[in-house]
Parts: sequence; C-alpha cells; structure tokens
Amino acid sequence: MTDEKKSALGKTIIKIAMAVPAICRIANRFCTLVEWEARLSRRSITAIIFLTFMAASLLTATWLCVLTILFVYFISLQMSLYVSLFLILLFNSLLLVIILLLIEKFKADLLFPETLRLFRCLTHKKLQPPTENE
Repeated sequence: MTDEKKSALGKTIIKIAMAVPAICRIANRFCTLVEWEARLSRRSITAIIFLTFMAASLLTATWLCVLTILFVYFISLQMSLYVSLFLILLFNSLLLVIILLLIEKFKADLLFPETLRLFRCLTHKKLQPPTENE
C-alpha cells in the first residue's frame, strides 16, 4: 500500500512539474496580450483626443457661421449694427444660462443623492437593541 501511495505521489509530482511550463507559457502570453492592448489603447486614446479637438474646432467654426448668418439677417431687417450685435449677445447669453443650468442639474446626480441620504439615515440613527420581531 505504501508503494502505491509513493507511486501516486510521484505521478502527481510529475504532473505538477509538467504543468508548470504550460502555466508559465500561458502567463507569458497573457502579459504579452495585456502589453499589446495597452499600446493599442494608448494609440486609440491619442486619436480620440485629436479627433475631439478637431470636432470642437469645427463646431466652433459652425457656430460662428450661424452667428454671422443671424447678424446678416438682422441687418437685412434694417436693424442697426449695435442692436443686431446686442440681440446676438442676448441669444448667446440665454444659451449659456440654459447650458449652465443643465450642467448643474447633471452635477447633482454625480453626488449619489439617494446613497448619501441612506448613509445619513444610517449614521444619524441611534443604535437600538433588536426587537423580538427581528
């Protein structure tokens, strides 16, 4: 019986010894894959940042064209230069206020309001001994 245990132990050790190189190869391939994907993601992030700046500059140019068209339209209605510029300024200011209000609304959701409310309830609640129903 001890010979069978020794041979089983020997076989187990041999199997483990044979599995170690395979595990090392798998770990090496995994590390190589992670490194390759990190390089790929770095290139992708760089491209996204560049394309975001391009999109922002094109959006700015488009907005300036819209404002110019609006200015020319006001001038064609026989409005003075100053009144046309003032109306455009009011229009931009109104849009800015709307955007700032929307940002403020969405910023409130970033603070996890329900989680904070629950946390406050838990921290302000006095510890009471459990009742018989619990």
